[in-house]
Amino acid sequence: MTCFRHRLIGLSALWLTSFAFGVDKNSHLGTPEIMSKIHNSMVLLLPHSVGYDGFSSEKNKGKISAHIEKLENLGAELDRSTDKKDDVFKVIAENFASETSQMLETFRSGNHRNTKFIFQNLTANCVSCHTRQAGNTSKSKAPLYENIDMGPLNLIERAELNTSIRKFDLALDQYEKAFSKPEISKINKLLIEGYLVDYMIIGLKVRDDKKRVMKTLNSVAFDASVPLSLKRVLAKWHGFLKNYSTNKKYDDLDSISKLYNKGQDLNSHPFDSSSALVSVLVEKHLQRLLQNQDSLSPETVSKAYLLYGMCEISLSRPLQLSKANYFLEKSINKAPKTSTAREAYSVLEDHIYFEYSGSSGANVPNHLLNKLTYLKEKIF
Repeated sequence: MTCFRHRLIGLSALWLTSFAFGVDKNSHLGTPEIMSKIHNSMVLLLPHSVGYDGFSSEKNKGKISAHIEKLENLGAELDRSTDKKDDVFKVIAENFASETSQMLETFRSGNHRNTKFIFQNLTANCVSCHTRQAGNTSKSKAPLYENIDMGPLNLIERAELNTSIRKFDLALDQYEKAFSKPEISKINKLLIEGYLVDYMIIGLKVRDDKKRVMKTLNSVAFDASVPLSLKRVLAKWHGFLKNYSTNKKYDDLDSISKLYNKGQDLNSHPFDSSSALVSVLVEKHLQRLLQNQDSLSPETVSKAYLLYGMCEISLSRPLQLSKANYFLEKSINKAPKTSTAREAYSVLEDHIYFEYSGSSGANVPNHLLNKLTYLKEKIF
């Protein structure tokens, strides 16, 4: 097991500031103690999350299971204790509770690879949620941990873990080294595109550094070992970014939707993933828009969540956790019995059946079938 030396940075203050964007100062009374417990549990799990076989240790199985169970209980407690009127933080609390529940489910089923990704997603998007919001505030924040020994991890694994502990600049450096010659030849060709999307999420969504991302995409495109199909996608990504203005304001749903549609125009066939880049950009603008939900109508918020869910579908890939179901469900709940809610349900239903269908037919888990039945009653 890789040895970790943790130095915590401002535990209580970190959690308070991490969740406080755009929220009234009295919104979180009663939650700091719970968040401190959550952070402590995540620190205890972190050493088990590294490497390709993270969480698969038979020796520590009981200990890991106990930590994950505690984290799930804390997630449910956080959700219960968060005021429903606090719409910004409630989204975070609900999402955290949902993902800790998924994490426990995947661990118990033996899918340790997915358990690892869910946990890294939690640390990246929950512990450091404030720093990952649009606005580039992360430049002024310290990383969660220092002096971490990453042992035998390869460059991609180091980049993933550094993303989850908020060392974004180091993660960008490691991704770029992994994509350079001759390191890129060590990456499974089927996974390069997914790792490039992860890199763009940090480079564009967190750091807003278009030039840096364009330089990397161009470098990868000229590597002889990269599949021709990916070269074509890279050319589209590079071309779109070249014409994309970082100065233009996307501060309303109409302008964000038009940007999304431009992304869809990049796809030339059903299996084309060229729109993934634009989905990253659209999510960045949706984050900013949804930070000010109180000024928006319920149907506008519902449409924003629908668009977010559709972006998540286009960004999904086999080894990563998608939040598509979560955002589509939020769309339905924000404005039930509307045409937007019915569209969100249709997208969600199609997505779930596609995800759980194969050569033996559809095999949708009962809890998802029950969820669809429950949501269907809401839209009519």
